[in-house]
Amino acid sequence: MKNIILEQLIYEVETWKRLIAFIKNENLMRINRLNDIIKSNNDKNILFKIENFQIQFLTLEEIYFVLNDEVVEQQNRLMLVYKKEYEIDIILLIKKQQGIRLNIETLINKINKIKADFFQEFSEKLYQSC
Repeated sequence: MKNIILEQLIYEVETWKRLIAFIKNENLMRINRLNDIIKSNNDKNILFKIENFQIQFLTLEEIYFVLNDEVVEQQNRLMLVYKKEYEIDIILLIKKQQGIRLNIETLINKINKIKADFFQEFSEKLYQSC
């Protein structure tokens, strides 16, 4: 039973690593989009909003780098236990996993909020200026 639990925890960690890679890529695409908007627009109000979004995207970047380190650390712990090179109570591993899961959910909620604001600001308002 312990191996099944460890395999599930490892699977979840691997899923998080793919998710974080996707988040990094999406964040970079939004930063590039901001750069494109800057090049094509001189409106000071828009420039102020772009700066605000850049700060938010950089903050997200810091969060997912820290989170990625947590995920890699957890993966290393899980692999050592799975290979029986290190003994630790499975409950401690599960609690650590639950904490990371909560952090991932919080990050996703922040991303969704920023993304919605970003699309509303630069899709709807730019269309109105046409």
